[in-house]
Amino acid sequence: YVTLSYLWGAASSSPPAEGNNLPDVLPLTIEDALTVTMNLGYRYLWIDRYCIPQDDREEKMAQIQSMKTIYNCSEFTIIAAAGNSPDYGLPGVGQTPRKPHPIMSVGDQTFVPLINNIAEEIDHSAWNQRGWTYQEGLLCRARLVFTDTQSYFQCGGMNCLESVSLPLDAIHIISKQRVRIDCGESPSSIYLSYFPASTFPWYSIQYTRHVTEYRSRSFSYQSDALDAFAGVLETF
Repeated sequence: YVTLSYLWGAASSSPPAEGNNLPDVLPLTIEDALTVTMNLGYRYLWIDRYCIPQDDREEKMAQIQSMKTIYNCSEFTIIAAAGNSPDYGLPGVGQTPRKPHPIMSVGDQTFVPLINNIAEEIDHSAWNQRGWTYQEGLLCRARLVFTDTQSYFQCGGMNCLESVSLPLDAIHIISKQRVRIDCGESPSSIYLSYFPASTFPWYSIQYTRHVTEYRSRSFSYQSDALDAFAGVLETF
């Protein structure tokens, strides 16, 4: 199965499921995520709003405490790092277009500007500001990120930018050292790098970094802050 990490937005924009049936009208981001899931050959997409019972507190808390398992056991997580609501969509998948890049021609020469830095796009996204999305981006084994300009895939073995064409053997890890493309020293490497196991020699330093970063995140309800970090706490 595949998991989805996105912005919830207002409750009215995404009504709850009724029993085992999805609402007749879904937010664009969820529609597009379903399309991506099916087109990549997967049958199931885990969406918190529909897979966690919102009217059963006991079951809801059990699911929240299982976030580490849910995200870590999925094949990959679709991350909607574009827009500021669930109605924005995944750029380039459905109705939501990608932002065009200016092209200038001088004689027989065509000039195209460098595409936006993917790390900066993720850093500045609304998705990256919310509390619940922090552990969702950390706990998964692989991520397929959609921004306004391109898609980006990252797993424990490689980083692939849609805008950079390289042979796969050039971007796999070499001697267990990650090959990074266009991420540099950006803080996003905290979220997009391979999540360290508790046996990692510097795991206490990593934990401190995660706590520091997490404290800057925002919540609709501050009472959610501990629950939304439970998976990270379990990992360390």
